[in-house]
Amino acid sequence: MKKIFLVLSLSLSLFASQYNVNKEKSSINFHATKFIFIGVSGKFSNFAGTVTLDNKKLSKINGVIFVNSINSKEKRRDRHLRADDYFNVPKFPKILFDSVSIKRNLLKAIVNIKGIKKELSFKISKFSIVNDNVNFILTSTVNRQDFMLNGSMSGVINNNINVKANIFASKK
Repeated sequence: MKKIFLVLSLSLSLFASQYNVNKEKSSINFHATKFIFIGVSGKFSNFAGTVTLDNKKLSKINGVIFVNSINSKEKRRDRHLRADDYFNVPKFPKILFDSVSIKRNLLKAIVNIKGIKKELSFKISKFSIVNDNVNFILTSTVNRQDFMLNGSMSGVINNNINVKANIFASKK
């Protein structure tokens, strides 16, 4: 039985295609609300990842975001976000992303921020394959308190942070 399972899994992996995320054509953005109605937007500019397709369907996504690349268009705020009370970049320089399931337009992934691992759900939209490229959008709302992102300005910032990743990946 073990041999059959091994042969089956090896033969299925032959149909899998690997893609590398192109950070020049992709983006990872976030939006937070403070004081109920004022929005703060930003992005991470340094990240990497791989996308796996089985029979032209998403089957696995892995990624890493380098937190030091956070950019909210205000240097003072970015320094504060990198500090101990938010992301603590010296101790936790990366955010890790590993998908655990993909069903229809819903992806579940283990996200690791500051050493805290949580399973989050992401909506998949605008999925397309053109030539040797794959493109799609992932969106989610992340509760920053789940990851102990509680800086000194926490009282004025909404706990729910909207995240949108536009992923463009090319075949390896």
